[in-house]
Amino acid sequence: MNRFELKFFSLKATPVLTIESAEDISELVLELMVLFANDINTETNRITIEELQHNTQDLKNKIAVFSDKYKSVVPQLHQFKKFFDSLDINEPFFVYTAKELSIEQIVKLGNILQSLTGNSNFDELNKICGDYFQNIFDNYRIVTHRTDRKNFIGEGLKQKRVCRFCKKKYGEVTFKNEAHAISEALGNKCVIVNDECDVCNSLFNDKIEGHIICYLSLFLTHFGIRGKEQVPKIKGVNFEYQHHGNRETSITYKSDDVSSGVLPQTVKLNTHGKIATQNIYKSLCKFALSIIESSDIQYFEKTIDWIRTDFFAGKLPKIAILSDYNFFKWHPEMVLYIRKTDNKKLPFMVGEFQFTFQKFVFIVPFSNQDEVNFVSEDEYRVYWESFKHYNITNAWKFEDFSDSKARKVNFKINFQKN
Repeated sequence: MNRFELKFFSLKATPVLTIESAEDISELVLELMVLFANDINTETNRITIEELQHNTQDLKNKIAVFSDKYKSVVPQLHQFKKFFDSLDINEPFFVYTAKELSIEQIVKLGNILQSLTGNSNFDELNKICGDYFQNIFDNYRIVTHRTDRKNFIGEGLKQKRVCRFCKKKYGEVTFKNEAHAISEALGNKCVIVNDECDVCNSLFNDKIEGHIICYLSLFLTHFGIRGKEQVPKIKGVNFEYQHHGNRETSITYKSDDVSSGVLPQTVKLNTHGKIATQNIYKSLCKFALSIIESSDIQYFEKTIDWIRTDFFAGKLPKIAILSDYNFFKWHPEMVLYIRKTDNKKLPFMVGEFQFTFQKFVFIVPFSNQDEVNFVSEDEYRVYWESFKHYNITNAWKFEDFSDSKARKVNFKINFQKN
């Protein structure tokens, strides 16, 4: 055995431990599995492991010993141990080796854990989740991709590749560069799209993706999100913002209105950058079209024309934005809802983009499977109310990203004395 993968699911995190080596790792894997064994039969050489486990102090001690023993062979065991350190004593979790979980399975496992850790009843939780999610499960298939290790979307063999965005084949265009489905500058190191040619990759970088990177730049620096090379330092007209590591940042702020040594409660940071919000919308849609199956691209020819060219559409559907640290992610993630029914009152594809503590939910426009554009309040309301799980909170803001004019980017920061 040269490769082994073990997955964990808790209410706090869902890490994956991947062990790869040119050498045989059977002995290491056996020792790992014994940590979670409920029964070991030496006569039949059979280990029984129940998927539902509890983080006991004994288990934590064993994991610490195992991690220390093999840390030079498997460096990622540091994160493996860190996961168990983050769990409370006797907190339940699942361990499994199966392939990717469906959204339905994730909801069910979450309900089981929630019922074990709180006062909630499993059947009641299932009913509540059914009320919120059943309409989604009935109308949509859900697409997402793991962000804990590299995964490649599209044709693996370079000589057979056809660019999903310009339709040109290998030979007409090149596929030398690694194309990130979501901009690497936003922290995506793992989700790679094979069938994006170098011309389109360069086009997207130059024309649209710089706008969303600029738009999110303050959060990139504040949270220390590493882009292509390092955490970006922002140098604006009247400020410099820098991340020093260990969650420490500094702002150098210049203003004639500030008395020496006294920082105002609110400061306005003026950048050198300009953005057109419609290019941010285009970028989100480009990310979405990068992670769907190539067979689904046929439904978005007009969308691709809009993304690739300088054409700016008129009014676009609003983008819903939620700021909530309960959903915080260190890596950008995309979830897609692709309609599987003929219910044309619902958009054909909806994207949910998670970046740090912010969630952006948007309709991918111009699909040939849509009959309405979801710009009017009534059309948008029917769509939004059908996604009942989003309506659990009323903290959403609905923003118009239709503006095609590039405007200066300014940030406003409010300080509280600590």
